Amino acid sequence: MSQAVLDSKVRVTVPPPPPRQIPKSYPDRSAQSLPAPARGGEFDRAAFASPRIDRPMYNGEAEQSAEAPTSPDRFAARVVGQSIEVLMGHRPARQLQTWMHPDVYEALIRRAGLGQRVLGRAEKCMPPRIKRVRVCEPRKGVAEVSLVVFDGKRTRAAAARLEVRRGRWHVTALEII
Repeated sequence: MSQAVLDSKVRVTVPPPPPRQIPKSYPDRSAQSLPAPARGGEFDRAAFASPRIDRPMYNGEAEQSAEAPTSPDRFAARVVGQSIEVLMGHRPARQLQTWMHPDVYEALIRRAGLGQRVLGRAEKCMPPRIKRVRVCEPRKGVAEVSLVVFDGKRTRAAAARLEVRRGRWHVTALEII
């Protein structure tokens, strides 16, 4: 016989997969803690309550941080120095995203991208040096900082507004000249 005739006569049947076993249900330990009306057949929405979490931000309590945020002058010097490195093309902007307000971060990305397109590839130079830092705290949790920075080629002026959010400083405004 030819090969085509043999292939047409051979039929392979695959047995169906075995039925899935449903996992065993565990005894409901929460039934003892529910109020009496909810133990019945229906769920009582009014009796539902989530457990308290031992973290202030989830309990609705004011967050009391045991440690104060770093000094605003040190934080501003670090963030502004790193921002200048981003503008020069020596550091990825993503590293500063957690410390900046989204609008400030987007403006930094746009300016860094424009600098790369205009100036081309970044050449090697020394990291920025912070020459002077001045801090003014108009109220608790807010600091306005002015800096003088030497970036290896020229001296720049920078100003930043910092605000405490969740126990950490965040840059809410940034100007680098």
